[in-house]
Amino acid sequence: MILKRIDPPSVGRVFGCISALLGLPVGIVCALAAVLDASAMHRDRSSGFLIAILLIVAMPILLGIVGMIKGVVAALLYNFAAARVGGIELQFEQHDDGKVQ
Repeated sequence: MILKRIDPPSVGRVFGCISALLGLPVGIVCALAAVLDASAMHRDRSSGFLIAILLIVAMPILLGIVGMIKGVVAALLYNFAAARVGGIELQFEQHDDGKVQ
């Protein structure tokens, strides 16, 4: 079997979800850095916590949007290349119970 075309919106959704999930730990690390920075600079700690909460919420959203755009672009580029040089050859194996792996 040869993969000739990928649906860009479906790849965008998957990439967006994965990126958003990865954005949560990134947001937590950035939030921790913001709190530590506010504490080390002897600034008002409430501003550090506000920025931390904003980062925990915003990073998954922003990374999800960027991931979705990257997924769509990657699928469009794959479709462009596959139309000119052929697709990716995939090999599947069917077992006796009828399941394809």
